[in-house]
Amino acid sequence: MDGRAAAADGRDARLPKPGTVLTRVFKGTQHRVTVREGGIEYEGQLHRSLSSVAKLITGTAWNGFTFFGLKDGGSKAVKS
Repeated sequence: MDGRAAAADGRDARLPKPGTVLTRVFKGTQHRVTVREGGIEYEGQLHRSLSSVAKLITGTAWNGFTFFGLKDGGSKAVKS
């Protein structure tokens, strides 16, 4: 097993609830993603994970939870 806990609805339990907006400033640009039922929305596109969005933003592999500060509190989560 890979250590990910599943919520009752099958989503990754580490993710905030759907509708939560996460922000991260990278190289002077603020990036916003919205947690959705079916994935992570970034720039109008649905992605399967925070890591795939982080790689899209940076061009290199990142742990998405680390990139968006969910492991250390470094990101801002805003409920919209």
